[in-house]
Amino acid sequence: MSIFKQDVIIPRVLFDQYHQLGMSETELIMIMKIIELSNESSLPSFETISNAMSVDKSQVMLILQNLISKDFIKIDVKKYDDVSFEERYDLTPLESQLLRLREEQEKINDVNVRQTSFKEIFERFEATFARPLTPIEIETISHWIDTDQHSAPLIITALNEASSHNKLSIKYIDRILLNWKKRNVKTIDESKIVSNEYKPSKMLSKTVPDIPVFDWVNGENPYDK
Repeated sequence: MSIFKQDVIIPRVLFDQYHQLGMSETELIMIMKIIELSNESSLPSFETISNAMSVDKSQVMLILQNLISKDFIKIDVKKYDDVSFEERYDLTPLESQLLRLREEQEKINDVNVRQTSFKEIFERFEATFARPLTPIEIETISHWIDTDQHSAPLIITALNEASSHNKLSIKYIDRILLNWKKRNVKTIDESKIVSNEYKPSKMLSKTVPDIPVFDWVNGENPYDK
């Protein structure tokens, strides 16, 4: 039989970010014990938690007070009637803090991605234009990213499309992106499909029969043949 016969489910985000919430390792272990013991008892006693950890009851009480004051846990009282009720540790405050922290981290990541995209796009445009971008051009590119929500690969694809037609201007690229936006183009593959629709079809060739040439000046008559 495996020694890991009973699993205690702990959110990965709690392990990764508990220190960012100002939670100590001892408090983290306390949270884990609360999760484990709450499955067996509505509200595990200080003694029960103490026996499951290497701390005495007074320390358990102090740690629990810290967890409550830091808004990590609260005690939820569920009344069934005027006499009977049930108490449980509620981890909803901790969950809210973790979700808020994750949202903040995602915003930071988005900012970092945008900054990387700005740098990549500006460098590619200046290399293709063979000159520094003007303030109005920088503003237009920023509008594509922030307002129109075009991805960096799609903007660079539009730049390459304009370059292939020898029409390197921000206005021309803006028209390309506007057309793609109207067509709900989101990926490079989708942009290729739309661009191929506007490529001129091959000219139809028609074979013209040879026309005989006669020397009219010297009296050659085709009807004498």
